[in-house]
Amino acid sequence: MCAHIQVRTTDEASLDLKFVITMQLHNVEKMLDASKDPIRSLALAMSADVLGFGGAHTLEEMLIKTAELNNLDSFPRLRAAAEEAGFNIMNVLCKGYKSSPELEQMWAETVGTRQRQRMQAAHEAADTVPRPRVGEVAGARGAEVASAPGSQRRSASAPCRALPP
Repeated sequence: MCAHIQVRTTDEASLDLKFVITMQLHNVEKMLDASKDPIRSLALAMSADVLGFGGAHTLEEMLIKTAELNNLDSFPRLRAAAEEAGFNIMNVLCKGYKSSPELEQMWAETVGTRQRQRMQAAHEAADTVPRPRVGEVAGARGAEVASAPGSQRRSASAPCRALPP
């Protein structure tokens, strides 16, 4: 069974989620007694679970936690409705989500801004670390290497050569 469910998050963002549900009918009599349209009942239960999940999260939380929508434990109403209708839910797969083009544009800009801010902060942090001047040996490790047997001290203008394999 395939399901397409539109969810509104706590911060009023709208997402369209697509699911594939794998199920097995294990009791025909239960199915016939439970409902005139058991598939519709399952779809409504699935919608209730997904709407509850989405309504409890912001857009950012929702995007981070979408992997939880592949877990059967996230669908208690669906599992109860399936049992009542004689079905066994084998697997629920969240195939993905889509939002409005405007929201996706805003999200891409936000992610880009955060990445630029992280890179700028890392660059500024690297600029605050004192660097040795050319020709100086930095720290104890440099002194060990410089005093190691067979090591040669090079001038700053000497070209580097590739090490032999």
